[in-house]
Order: sequence, then C-alpha cells, then structure tokens
Amino acid sequence: MTPRSTTRNVPSASHQNLLPPEKNKGQMNLLGAGLTEKLILEFPTRFWASRVQGTEYFGRLPTSEEDRGFFSVFYDMSGNSEKEGSCILMTIISGEAVDQLKNMTKEAVVAMCVNYLKGLFPDQPCSIAHVLNHAGGPTSSMYTVQ
Repeated sequence: MTPRSTTRNVPSASHQNLLPPEKNKGQMNLLGAGLTEKLILEFPTRFWASRVQGTEYFGRLPTSEEDRGFFSVFYDMSGNSEKEGSCILMTIISGEAVDQLKNMTKEAVVAMCVNYLKGLFPDQPCSIAHVLNHAGGPTSSMYTVQ
C-alpha cells in the first residue's frame, strides 16, 4: 500500500474509499501528519546516554514561536550497542518548520540542530555524519561533516 502523504496531490493515484460518499469529501486530505523531515546524526559517542537514563528518546521545548517544529524530539537509534559507529540520533522537523527548510542549506539545518543539542548537552562532540531527507524534494545522501 502506498502512503497517503506521497499520493495526496497525485491525480492518477487511486484509493479504495471505505467512507460513505457523503462523509468522504475532504476526509482523505485530513489524514496524516503533513510533511515531516527526518534528520539523522551520527556521533562518535553516545553522550546523551547518562542523562536520558535508558530511554530511547528525549525532547526539548521550543524557545520561541519560530522554533516550533524544529527538533522537538530526539530518538536514540543506537540500540543497546556501545560499539563505535552506532551512536545515532534521529529527530523530526514538522509543521511550518518544513517550509522554512526550503530556504536553508543542509549544513545550516545540521548546525541549527547541533546548536540545540549543545544547549542540552554542552560537552557533546561534533557529529561525524548526517542524513537529511526531503519528503517534498530530492533525498539527500549521507556525507561526513568535519
């Protein structure tokens, strides 16, 4: 099955409507969470592990209205492994923040995210690689940040 978010504006996409016709109009456009972008960062160490105490995610509150939608939750994608190369955080950009991404370089997005993380973890190391997807545009590939 194709995700609705990828076919919402595609005229040739067909969907089996399970709603009665009188309730169907406009309902399909209300499904989903809109566009979200994922940013995945790799670090040399799991610097967050001691402060989040075994949970698989942690969050931050926006500091301003313009800050909403940027990096509010970070997911620890490392699993239980402590081995090198498995220190991965993923975060989501959503809502109106996705529109702001269109005017930002990948480097600016990563720098903004790392800056937010430094507010939570002042002694964090620099990220060594990242992936930023663009659901509304071409997918970026992983490359090393030095």
